[in-house]
Amino acid sequence: MTTFVSKSLARKREMLENNEKGFTLIELLVVVLIIGVLAAIAIPVYLSTQDTAKENAVKSSVTEAKTAVVAQYTDSGVFPTALSATAIPGYSPSEEITLAFDSATPTIDSFCIDGAWDAAPTDAAKQFFITESSSAVNGTCATGPAAP
Repeated sequence: MTTFVSKSLARKREMLENNEKGFTLIELLVVVLIIGVLAAIAIPVYLSTQDTAKENAVKSSVTEAKTAVVAQYTDSGVFPTALSATAIPGYSPSEEITLAFDSATPTIDSFCIDGAWDAAPTDAAKQFFITESSSAVNGTCATGPAAP
């Protein structure tokens, strides 16, 4: 009887050894740990890339608005009252970027356009302005360039 049980157990062990398929708990934990480390590295890089893209979009929008304002003034001799498709034919501002044109007393030698990613930005780094003689600069028309 003991030999039968021994042989039966030996056969079972042999079957288990030959048919071992799957991962151990340690192997699974190592894989999860590696994925966690990769995510910890990739997520901040992705978020930084998004911020840079938003800043570049605002710079581009204020530059496009400057071109549209100068073109409107060149065509009609009058500055537009607002930065919109109705005030400037052929110009269509972005929906995500808020632009403001100082239309109180603009002249061809003195005007300013503010731009920000959202309507009420809390981060000054996401605000840019452009004047008649400059390229897009970090800050707002009222305060001037932001301190580095």
